[in-house]
Amino acid sequence: MTAHPTRDELLCMAFVDDQLDDESRREFALRLAAEPELAREVTALQRLDLMARTAAPPEPIELAWQRIEAEPLQSAGVTLGWVATVAGAIGLLAIALVGFWDARIDLWQKLVVSLFLGGLTLVFLTVARRRWRSRPFDPYTAVKR
Repeated sequence: MTAHPTRDELLCMAFVDDQLDDESRREFALRLAAEPELAREVTALQRLDLMARTAAPPEPIELAWQRIEAEPLQSAGVTLGWVATVAGAIGLLAIALVGFWDARIDLWQKLVVSLFLGGLTLVFLTVARRRWRSRPFDPYTAVKR
């Protein structure tokens, strides 16, 4: 026995398929903003839609990429490359900070530069945090090339 879709499930489907009139769409968008479960349902339907549109057989280049990515040497190289890059970036930052604070520059100038770089870091971290927290609602996370 199959269960019939609920009214909310039907609304989600109509929303994803762009079948709601303007007023219904606005009302549903307000509900989406207030109801995370409803937003998750819409995201799941959008993922299905995207997967259905991209469900073609893999192209030869994609098969080659998959073979290369499966090789242990490739995986180890990428991992070691990222570790070296991050360690090097931290080292460069430490060198730059020590050199900057040891330089013969007025304290107020050091503070201004430090505030600027601290502000950029804060903006980066808040944008990254927002992106990480919104991932469950991004239908494109399941799409592969």
